[in-house]
Order: sequence, then C-alpha cells, then structure tokens
Amino acid sequence: MQKRFLAVVITVLSVLVASAQTNDKQDAIYGKKMVKKLAAKRMNGRGYYKKADAKAAKYIAQQMQNWYVAPFSGNTYKQSYQFPVNYFPDKMKVSIEGKNLQPGVDFLIGATSNSAKGKFNIVEGKRRDLLDTADMFSLVRKAKGNFLYFNNEKDSTESKEMTDIINQNMEYIQYSPDVVVKGIILYSSQKLTWTVLPYQGNKTIIELHKKIEAPTTIQVDVTAKFDSAYTTQNLAGYIRGRQKPDSFIVVSAHYDHLGRMGKRTLFPGGNDNASGTGFVLSLMRHYALHPPKYTMVFLFFSGEEIGLKGSEYFTQNPLFDLKKIKFLWNFDMAGTGKTGIQVVNSTIFTQQFAILDSINKATHLLTDIKVRGSAANSDHYWFYKKGVPCFFSYTLGGVNYHDINDTYKSLPFDAWGNYQLLVERFFDAL
Repeated sequence: MQKRFLAVVITVLSVLVASAQTNDKQDAIYGKKMVKKLAAKRMNGRGYYKKADAKAAKYIAQQMQNWYVAPFSGNTYKQSYQFPVNYFPDKMKVSIEGKNLQPGVDFLIGATSNSAKGKFNIVEGKRRDLLDTADMFSLVRKAKGNFLYFNNEKDSTESKEMTDIINQNMEYIQYSPDVVVKGIILYSSQKLTWTVLPYQGNKTIIELHKKIEAPTTIQVDVTAKFDSAYTTQNLAGYIRGRQKPDSFIVVSAHYDHLGRMGKRTLFPGGNDNASGTGFVLSLMRHYALHPPKYTMVFLFFSGEEIGLKGSEYFTQNPLFDLKKIKFLWNFDMAGTGKTGIQVVNSTIFTQQFAILDSINKATHLLTDIKVRGSAANSDHYWFYKKGVPCFFSYTLGGVNYHDINDTYKSLPFDAWGNYQLLVERFFDAL
C-alpha cells in the first residue's frame, strides 16, 4: 500500500514538473514571437516615422487585452503625453566626390541635424585646429555656408588635456547656433551608433564611417522634421494578486527605438528593446495563466531613447500609488545572455540581490550575475529617485547596439528561458 502511495505521489509530481516545463517552453515561444513581431520591418523601428511608436503600442495593448490584463485608466491601457523630437521622415542622400554613400553603413546623420539640399564645398580642418580658439574661428569663417570636414581619429601624440579641449570645441562648433557653417563631417573608424534627440540645430552633421582622402565637394538631400509636441503613450495594466492585492510587483520595459533614418534605413531595435518588451509580455502570459500572490503590474514605456521621458512622465503622473510597489524590475536588451546578466542597483538593494544571487547559485540558471551600482541608464531610474526599490537588468554578450544590425535574426536568446525562470523564482521568494 505504501509503495503504491509513493508511486502515485511520484507520478503526480512528474506530471506537475512536466506541465511546468511545458508552460515555460510555451512562455518562451510566445515571448520570442513578440520580439520578432516588434522588430519586424512593418513596425518601422518603433520610432517617429509614420508614428511607428503608436503602431507598436497598439500591438502591445492587444496582447494585454488577449491575456485579460486589467487597465488602470477606465477602458484604456494608454497614458498619453508629449515631448519634442527631431526625426528624418523622407530624403536621406549624401554623396562625396560624386560617390553615393549608403546610410547606416557609410554614414549616419547627426540626431540634431536640420534639412539640407544642394552641392557644397568642403573645407578640411584638423583636430589640432581646435586647440586654439583663433585657429578654430578662422576655420569656421573660411567654411561659412559650406561643410567643415575633420578626420576625428585621435593620434598617439594627443594628450588627455589636448583631447579634452578638442572635444569641448568640437561639441561647440557642432551645436552652437553662432557657428554658421552649412554642415560638419566627422570621420571615425569607430562603429556607427545612432541616437535620437529632442531638438534641432542649425546645421547638418554627418558622421562618416567611410574614409575619403582630401574631400572637396559634398551633395546632400536630407529631410529633417522637428515636432515640438509629439504625442506618444505609455501602457499600463495589472493582474490582481490572490493573497496580497494591495502590494505590487512591477515589471517594465521600454518599447520605443530609433525608427528610420530616411524612408529606407531601418533601425529595428531587436535587442534594444523588442527583446525586453517581449520578455515582459512573456512574464505577463505566465502570470495570466498562474495567478500571482502579489498584484503584477506591467508597464511599457515610450520615450526611453530620447531621455527616459516615458518613465519620467509616469512617475510624475502615476496611475497608482507608487508606495504600493514592493519591488520593480526593469528589463532591457534581454536577447543575449551567454555570459549572464548585469543588475543595476544590486549594490543598493543588497537584501533583494542576496535573494536573487542565492537562487541562481542553487539552480545555476544563469552563467553569472554581475553587480552594478545606481545608474540613470533606463526607466527604473525615476522610480528609484522616488524611493521605489528596483533593479534594472540586461543580458551580456550582445554586439549590435543602436545600429542597423540589431535585428531579430541576430539574437541568440542564449539565456531566455532560464532568465525568466530566475525572475519568477525571485518574485516567489519576496
């Protein structure tokens, strides 16, 4: 009789384990599908070209509805707000010495650039010309109405003090409205890394990756658009807790990216941050199927790439009492992980990190968990400033960042399933 009872218990446990493993696999399949959808060409990089951020938000909101996530604001998940943004919705043509350059491969347009069209002369300067203000302004006067060109590679004889002066003056001539050159070309052999910014300057800046010796002429046709009050949206919803509904566990990710540079050059943002968004959606699926102890809140922010605008707005205009948050975990760049994860704020919230670390040491779910102090590098920051205990984590091992190669296909998903298991077990232990 005892043997039969033990056999039944073992069978039941085996079924439960197998069922859990099946559910975990389904979570992972669903999460990766979300990443693929969000990084697809039709999402236009989830930026400002064709209001791609709104298209992505609509898709995420549909997933929230599909999993019966409740909204905080009536019948909508959206929290609308505005910020200024400079973007490039149309022409993106640059040729030097009559040779066409490929956007995203040979060059990037500076994020503060204005529109420009026509053929212009190039006046070449040297980095050392910026050590002396008289030399610098002489060069600027010579290039008035045309383009200034610098080989921006630092040479071995340049001291730290020299570099600091040069970089300060390089920034001045790029962004000062008093410098009235038509544009600036900066050559560097470093990887092209783009961004988005909330203002437009008075010149066109070209970050050149293709080395061209002694260039004399440039032809450009670039369309920039500055919107002083671009309307975008955060998304927020929750799954009510079974035991402690007034205590919130919050998981968050930013869904925005850089969009397009002109009509054809796409920055898909597969790892940054379709992966983090897909990871949070995967957690959402899990808790929809396994009712949580605490109320689980799911936040999806826009405006992260332009300066953490979405999370800043949310913390200033919260949809619930932030004091109810037991813990918040913000996810970004979740698509790699071969060498583990980095956890920002792990040296601040040491008690919570000790729980996380002990779980990983017991289970070996991740290769490594690296510690880091506080940093204003993602959407956890504004919650941290409000006194909310929180982590921000990202997987390690990725190489494509803010470039055209950050695609879904480039993601190895080295740690995806185990990463989610670790997060779930951490929340269970709180």
